[in-house]
Amino acid sequence: MTFRIFLYWMGGATLIAWFTWGGVLFFINPLKTEIIGFFLFYATFALALAGTLTITGTLLRAWKQKDVLLSRHVIRSLRHSVLFTLLILVALLLLSLRLWTWWLMVLLILFVSFVEFLFLSLKQTRPVEAEKDEQ
Repeated sequence: MTFRIFLYWMGGATLIAWFTWGGVLFFINPLKTEIIGFFLFYATFALALAGTLTITGTLLRAWKQKDVLLSRHVIRSLRHSVLFTLLILVALLLLSLRLWTWWLMVLLILFVSFVEFLFLSLKQTRPVEAEKDEQ
């Protein structure tokens, strides 16, 4: 798949997700809905936000670092957008349940940072293991 095709598909899916989220926002009454209304709200918002952040992050990285493969930009942007979307969704869920506190948000940020650190450390250890297998 070329980068242009990726942008078309990801952009189209993101637009559909934003329009769907808008429909959920305007046509579903949060006071009368069951659990499915809240699920649709959070699911469509997550897809729309992750898609937007992935496209934006990929384009900015491709513009700033022209010597790196585009697939690496896409993978890194997708990982960051999913982690940030998870952070925002958990914060919104905690706010809706009236459980949000600043220290809980700090713990959540530390958890997301730890997950990112884990990805970075696994990425760095992979070539070393490959070199050991070759010897």
